[in-house]
Amino acid sequence: MPGDVFYLDLLPRLSDLALSEAWEDKSYYAKRFPEFPFPALRFARVGGRLVDKDLSFISWENAYQAVRDMTAAFVKPSLGSYQGIGAFRLELTDINSPEDLKTRLADCGGNFVVQELIEQADLLSSFNPSSVNIIRMNTVCLNGDAFLANATIRFGVAGSVTDMAHVEGVEIARVAGLSGDGCLRGFFCNQDGDRIPLSELGIQGEERVPGFDKAVNCCRELHKQMHHFGLVAFDVAIRSDGEPVIVEMNIDGPGSVFYQYANGPFFGDRTEDVIEWCKKRTWNPALNMQII
Repeated sequence: MPGDVFYLDLLPRLSDLALSEAWEDKSYYAKRFPEFPFPALRFARVGGRLVDKDLSFISWENAYQAVRDMTAAFVKPSLGSYQGIGAFRLELTDINSPEDLKTRLADCGGNFVVQELIEQADLLSSFNPSSVNIIRMNTVCLNGDAFLANATIRFGVAGSVTDMAHVEGVEIARVAGLSGDGCLRGFFCNQDGDRIPLSELGIQGEERVPGFDKAVNCCRELHKQMHHFGLVAFDVAIRSDGEPVIVEMNIDGPGSVFYQYANGPFFGDRTEDVIEWCKKRTWNPALNMQII
């Protein structure tokens, strides 16, 4: 499916994109959906003001107390983040005061989250040990029925702490396709669409991802509560105990090309269903305009 068709014709019919940024704010994930698994939040900055995990205003002293028992944390922008830009592992062993913490986070902007690290499952770690490698699950919800359109493993390059990276200004993406039941397809693709055997990473070609069914059910059930959006791209980590953690939800810019390299048509065997549904959705109430 061409990118222009995906972004200009289908996505605006599937979702009210004017509402996407607020729903993508990572600071609010656990507060908005407390029954679903998200990375444990220690504190955040929202609109330039520090808040605790319950979103109550705090001081830098409170923020320091929230992380002083940790050796490291993960910091990333809570709004407008993409491709791993601005995300980093914060080493805490040499931070000995609130002022030290404030100084280390001075360049993070007005909106960021500080989260506990995720210890990922061995299979996911084997793709690249330095990064938390995620399952990108694109789910579609039409008339209250949420289904998995496609799933891939997205993993980083050596030394990167995120699943996507920039090396000398070039976006680096590596995605491994998954079947509908969570089995590896035997190859991964780079950002240019080249197919490379998983054996080059020392990974067996048809292993099944642990916790896959739980992750799918989790994303489907959460999506059914997000009534403004017909397509949501979930980034899901799998912990060492096989439990899923929803790392991010992407609505406005879910991407389409990389996942088709790995799996074929974006909507799989539901492509015709999605197109027919979109044909009938010619009015976008959020924009108060006719979609052409």
